Amino acid sequence: MLDLYRMLLIKMKESSLSISDIARSVSIDKTFLEDHISNMRELPFDIVLKISDLFPKDGMEIMERYIEDVEETENIFLSLEYASMHVMVNASKRLIERIRSNKNKELKKNERLQEWADIYQISHEYQSGKIPKTKLLHELRGKHPHSIEMIVFKKCLELYILNVLQKFDIVLYFREEVEQNIFSINPGYIRSSFLVRFCEIYYVAAFRRPDSLDLARFYANKIIDEATSFGYRVHAFNTIGLSYIFDDYDLALSYIQKARDLFKKRESECGSALRLIESNMMFLKNVWNRHDDVPDTHDQSEIAHYLIKNGKGKEGLEILDKIEPTAFRLFYRWLATDNKEDLYSAVEKFRQNKDFFFLEKLALPALISTGIDPKLASLLCS
Repeated sequence: MLDLYRMLLIKMKESSLSISDIARSVSIDKTFLEDHISNMRELPFDIVLKISDLFPKDGMEIMERYIEDVEETENIFLSLEYASMHVMVNASKRLIERIRSNKNKELKKNERLQEWADIYQISHEYQSGKIPKTKLLHELRGKHPHSIEMIVFKKCLELYILNVLQKFDIVLYFREEVEQNIFSINPGYIRSSFLVRFCEIYYVAAFRRPDSLDLARFYANKIIDEATSFGYRVHAFNTIGLSYIFDDYDLALSYIQKARDLFKKRESECGSALRLIESNMMFLKNVWNRHDDVPDTHDQSEIAHYLIKNGKGKEGLEILDKIEPTAFRLFYRWLATDNKEDLYSAVEKFRQNKDFFFLEKLALPALISTGIDPKLASLLCS
């Protein structure tokens, strides 16, 4: 724990926080914290997690240093999930290797821990790009865990891949069964983290169907309430905002702004989320014509969208001609040219992607506006 405590003391000094301040903030006795730091003893996982939240920009690094040296069995279980949840590829690899190594006989003979390492190894190989999504499903189907935690984790991994493969109806079919299993796990970090995984899977699946938007918002809000991962919360705020884009400008804007504000607090946990947030913000303003000037964004398609909506179709088309023709970009071409072939191509791409939300909210009204019979337009968008 030397590296962890060295870093912690440096961060405390930089933030003008004392041992007493830290202990008070995480609701533990000052002497307990002093004893563990001065004697390099391993703190419980939950306490280190709370401490990491006190240092927003360095929280993940604090946890990674803890995971590198964790030794107590119960803390190892929790560290496996944290490292996987936050895609700490190197930390996951080293932790799994230690669990499986013959050097530590106590860990090696712990059958439950070996079972966990077995399933997390498959997840790690997928996260590190060693196995494709189809092989991941094959690998998982060959595993038959006994602990309820790994039964749930295995199912979450399977459902995640089914979402990637756009098998949303299959995902939604298992919803009640998986949720019941999660709540059979004892309260604590593992259950909370699995619940966040589950909720992300189901708001993604539900969002792709406009008749399930309330369900998507419900599960996204549950992630916001759980707050075990800032990255997941950022995406949840962003998704709720996106769900209101065509119906309520102010509500959509408030959620997307919350996503952006939260991202700035914990950038290290949120990956490349900022570009997605900015694109959605630009898309929202373009839909409602709320831009004061050309949007400041990396998203060239939304710059083209803005130009087309503001009577500069030729300039917008020049941008679109230089980038890949996605469903949205084909739709923007139709806005500029009024060429129905562009609109039909956009509808087809939305259908291929199973983007039923945008089919109903964006493509369907457009088709009807061209004079197509509403029943036929609905059929094309189903």
